[in-house]
Amino acid sequence: MKIQILRFCLVVSCLLAYVSPVKALEWWEKVEYLTYSPRYFGPNAFPIPELVGGSLSSRWEVELRGEYHKTRGDQTKDIFTRLYIPVVKGRVGVNVSWVFQEWYEMSPEVRDERYAVELKSPIVCRGDVIFNFYFQALRSEKWMDIVVSANLKTASGGRLCDARYTDAASYWFDANLYVVEAERCKRFDPCTSFSGFLLLDDERCR
Repeated sequence: MKIQILRFCLVVSCLLAYVSPVKALEWWEKVEYLTYSPRYFGPNAFPIPELVGGSLSSRWEVELRGEYHKTRGDQTKDIFTRLYIPVVKGRVGVNVSWVFQEWYEMSPEVRDERYAVELKSPIVCRGDVIFNFYFQALRSEKWMDIVVSANLKTASGGRLCDARYTDAASYWFDANLYVVEAERCKRFDPCTSFSGFLLLDDERCR
């Protein structure tokens, strides 16, 4: 009886040792077919540059909010956090944002279209940490206010196998112009914004 139990345990161990690498291999095989585009990833995978206006805030800012995203075959809920720190008397600002946790559910059709693995995350899914560095380049009542920024998205987000985050760092630069109307001395909303987005080279993105 003991010999039969030992044989059974040995067979089960061999099967587990064989199945685990095969399953892991299937995950990475699917990753090669991922399409790095907002259409084929979760709503938080690609950050959108924000217009901040022509002048920086001189106060600390702390933000905590819940978000809900819904599209065909993909429902996502998350907790978003943000911290803004002004330095050099409001002429420089550092902003740090992070999706603390994300819950998602995809339909089988969307999962297959994105070459994802799971319909729901079997583990905790957290987002990328994003750093924004703002600089007050010009402040003039006669001309305009200009704020430029250098931005960095880290590769800390999880669940690449489910096409939620890209597992690749990226950076971009913004310039926000806040124009002054000379005749009435009235400030407009940010009327012009220049931005660029560059995804760093990553072997898995090819």
